[in-house]
Amino acid sequence: MPTADIGDGVLLTDTTINSGTGHYNSFLRVQNDGEETGYNTDDNNRLNNKDGIWTHALLLSSLDTVTIGSTTYYEIRLDLNETNSKTGPNISLDDLQIFWGSAAVSGDEVVGGLSGSGLHKVFDLGGSQPLVDHNHGSGTDDYQFLIPVDLFAGATAGSYLTLYADFSGADGGFEEFRVRSADVGDGLPAITVVKDVAPTIVDEGTVSSVTYTYTLTSQSSATDPLTVTSFIDDNGTPGALQAGDDVDLLTGASGTNLGIYYVSGDDNHDGLLQNTEAWVFSYTRNDVLLNADETLVNVATVNAVDDEGNNASSHDDATVTGQDVLPDINIVKDASVSLVQAGTPTDVTFTYTITNTSTTSLDPLTLTGLKDDMGTAATGDDVDLLALIAANDPNVTFTGDGGDGILQKGETWTITFTTSVDLMPGETRTNIVTVDGHDDEGDLVHDTDDASVTAYNLGRTPGFWSNNGSKLWDGDTGTFPKAGGLGIVQPGHDLMYNIFDTNGDGTVDHASGITGYLMIGDWHNLGYADGDENVLVISRDDALKMLDASQKQQQDGRWMVARDVIASWLNYLGGSYVGDANDPNSARHYIDEAVAWLEQTTSDHDHRLTVAEFGSGKIATSSSAWNTGFNFDATAGVQNDVPLSGDKLGSAVNLDILGGGAIHSHLDHYNNFGF
Repeated sequence: MPTADIGDGVLLTDTTINSGTGHYNSFLRVQNDGEETGYNTDDNNRLNNKDGIWTHALLLSSLDTVTIGSTTYYEIRLDLNETNSKTGPNISLDDLQIFWGSAAVSGDEVVGGLSGSGLHKVFDLGGSQPLVDHNHGSGTDDYQFLIPVDLFAGATAGSYLTLYADFSGADGGFEEFRVRSADVGDGLPAITVVKDVAPTIVDEGTVSSVTYTYTLTSQSSATDPLTVTSFIDDNGTPGALQAGDDVDLLTGASGTNLGIYYVSGDDNHDGLLQNTEAWVFSYTRNDVLLNADETLVNVATVNAVDDEGNNASSHDDATVTGQDVLPDINIVKDASVSLVQAGTPTDVTFTYTITNTSTTSLDPLTLTGLKDDMGTAATGDDVDLLALIAANDPNVTFTGDGGDGILQKGETWTITFTTSVDLMPGETRTNIVTVDGHDDEGDLVHDTDDASVTAYNLGRTPGFWSNNGSKLWDGDTGTFPKAGGLGIVQPGHDLMYNIFDTNGDGTVDHASGITGYLMIGDWHNLGYADGDENVLVISRDDALKMLDASQKQQQDGRWMVARDVIASWLNYLGGSYVGDANDPNSARHYIDEAVAWLEQTTSDHDHRLTVAEFGSGKIATSSSAWNTGFNFDATAGVQNDVPLSGDKLGSAVNLDILGGGAIHSHLDHYNNFGF
C-alpha cells in the first residue's frame, strides 16, 4: 500500500523486512481467535497478551529513529500471523493508542483501554484499519508505523512507551509489535519503496499518459548505507519479465549514476542510500487504455544490500482506474420531398441517419427506441421503426450495421421509411424522430431531429381570377357557395378582408375598415403595413382591369407584372404555398420584388397603385428596368437578393430591385404550377 497518514502525522506502510533475532525487540504479542486486545506491560495475564520475552515494558530511549525529509520518527513494526489472509484483509486493527509515562504501566491502569495518572496519550487511531498478512507466517514484518518524535513533547530519557492494540477478525495466529533497538549495532538493513501515480483516474477508451513516482528510503542504521541492486516495475503484468514489458528503473545506472529514471535525493552523490536520504525516481507510461471501472495495478519491487552483505527488499503498488465517459448519439432526418400537391396522396421517404458520436471507441451503443411521431404530439400514431425493421417491413430499409446490432463508435446507420402524405393546401407537417439507447455501462443517450413537408395548390392564372374567380374576392361570402370545391377557400368565406390604410402609408384612415381593396405584401393579413412589411394597395376595380389587360396594354411591362402579382396574391390568400421571404427562389420573395418594382416604375413611387398611373409613358420589355432592374449601390452588375430580412425592402434608394422580366417569369410560373 502507498504510505498513508493515519492521523497526527503517523505514517503506515507495508514492508517485507525480516526481523531476525537479536536485532529486533518484540515488546507486545497478542493472540486469540476473533477479537484480540493487549498492551505492553511487565505484568502477566493481561487481556490477550502472550507473556514472557515477547511482552514487556519499553523505554522510549530504546527505540531507533528514522528521518524522512525534515521529520524524525520513532519506528514500530508489526508482524501479522494470519494464515487465512492470502486473498485479502480479514483482520482489522480497530484501535491503536500510544502513550508515554514516567513509569511502566501496570495492569491496574487498564479500564477498556488505558487510563491512569502519569500517562500521556500521543496517538489514537480513531477508526478501523484493514490489514493484510503480506508475508505469511511469523518472522517477517508486514507493516511499519512511523510516529513523529515531536508528539512526545515533555518525555525524557527515562520515559516509557506504552502501546494498546485491539484487533478483530483474527484466526488464531499471533500479532507482534517490534522495535529495532538503538543499542545493538547497525542491525539488519531495511528499505521502503513508496509508489504514487498521477493521474489516478483516466477517461475510458482514451489512450492516456500516467506518471509514476517512486520514493526510496532506508530504515537501516546510520552506519548501514544500502546499495540498490535491482529496482523493477512490473508495468501492470505480474511475474518476472512478464511479456518482456517490465521497466528496469535502474536503466543507465553505473557507479554513482543512478540511471535515466532517477530524479533526486542522493544528497552526497555517493550512490549509496543513507537513512537520511529519500531517493525519487519517475517513469511515465504513455499507453494506458482502460474501460470504465477497469484498473491497472503496477507493482514496484526494490532489492538492496548493506555493507555486510545483508539483503533488504520492499514493494509497493499504484492503481489507475478508468472512469466512465458519457456516450453521445446523433440522428439526422431528411424527407425525399419538401413540397407535395395539396389533396393528392404522395409517397414521401424519410431517411434517418444515426451516428455513434461518443468520444471513446469503448462505448458501443444499444438502441432501445426509434420512433417517428408522424407529425402529431400524441403517441397513438407513432411509428416504431425498430419494430418495423425487426418485422422486415417492406416500407423500411436498414444498412450500415456491422452485423452485431450494436452501434459502434464511428459507425453510421441509415434507415428509410416510406409513407403516404396527404395535406390540405398550405398545410405543413413536421415529423419528429426520437432515438434512445444506452452504452455498455448503462448510460443513456437521446437525440431528436425533424423534417417538414408542405402542400401547395395548383396555380390559378390571371385569367381565372378575372373570370371564374372574381366572385371569390368580391367581399360577399354568399356569391360563391361552392368555392370549397375548388380547393381555394372554404364555403362561406371570401378572400377580401378589411383594409384600414387604403393608401399604404402606415396611417390608419378607415377605422372600421373597407373590403374594396387588395393590400399586396400584407403577410400578416392585418389590413395595414406593420414594421417589416412593404405593401402595395390596389382597389378591386383597378385590380380587375389589370387582370383583364389587353395584349396592347401588356406592351407596358407594368401591366404584366401587375397582372402577375395580383394573381399571385389571390393564390396566396386562397391557401397556395409561397415559401419563405429569405428564400430567393420562393414565390413570397418575388411578390415582394414585384411590389418594390411597381413602386419604383410608377410616377408616384408610393404604396398605392392605380390604372391611371399607367396612362403616360411605359416600361418597354427592351428597357433596363425590365431586363436589369435597379442597382442602387452604384456597382455595375450587382443585384441584391432583397429583402435582406423579413419582407421590408426599405426606401427605394438603398436596395436593389430585380428586373421586371425576371419577376414576371417567376410569378407566371408560380401562377401556373403553384410553386
